[in-house]
Amino acid sequence: NGGYTFLGANNPGAWGGHDEGFPSLISGLNDAEMEDTYYAEAWGWIRSNPGAFARLLIPKYRRLFSPLSVASYLEDYDVPGASALYIIYGVFLLAAGCGALIVWPNWRRIGLFYAPLAGVILSVGLFYGDVRYTLPMAPSLVVFAAVTVDKVLTRLSRGLICSSG
Repeated sequence: NGGYTFLGANNPGAWGGHDEGFPSLISGLNDAEMEDTYYAEAWGWIRSNPGAFARLLIPKYRRLFSPLSVASYLEDYDVPGASALYIIYGVFLLAAGCGALIVWPNWRRIGLFYAPLAGVILSVGLFYGDVRYTLPMAPSLVVFAAVTVDKVLTRLSRGLICSSG
């Protein structure tokens, strides 16, 4: 389903998520031929519309990093307390991002923690975003967030954050 998903994510009506039943099956072609056709059509659209493809990255990544996105729904899933969930998840992602930057000088030794992030981010850019695609990144995000929490707690215990000196 790679070609099917690729065309679904990269076409004139694409919106960053997945439209059920698009693209439609092509009669007279076997599965492999359909996949090739879908890939060719999507790559053709990308080559002809690089600006539109670049603009699609925004909703794809917004959906990836939203705790309530669902692949086939244009809007985030509506749940009670959604605002609090966005804030908590946002703080977690911010902590993970800070932790990834803190340990970046050691990236050669700990590259395994960056690999899932790079893979998912690249994949979402090519296909589409959804919170479920963060799952392969979750262990790395938790480790990077823990680095930030450890750094903050260490500084607090030494009085370096709340003091003026």
